[in-house]
Amino acid sequence: MAKIISVGKGHSKYNVIIAKNALTKKNLIPSLKNKNKILLSLCYNLFARKISKYHGGKIVKLKIEDKVNFLLLYEHLVKEKIVKKKIDHQKVIDSISDDEHF
Repeated sequence: MAKIISVGKGHSKYNVIIAKNALTKKNLIPSLKNKNKILLSLCYNLFARKISKYHGGKIVKLKIEDKVNFLLLYEHLVKEKIVKKKIDHQKVIDSISDDEHF
């Protein structure tokens, strides 16, 4: 029989499962899904802050690697219904010059 103990406070609170076979998919998936959403949301906020502070609020001024990572992260967060703000993808994609591909 598994025993579940809550540990921590506030946002850092999590469950500890004490059992012989505690590391199962059933036990891990719910916790990982929630924590991953929080981490991805924080990552998106850091990207947005970087764009606002260093690039005048314009995504098109990012390096190609950052543009691609930002768009992939944005698409995932929109699909998960975490972010609702609309971004003009085509404008960002068009801003990538041929020189940046190599």
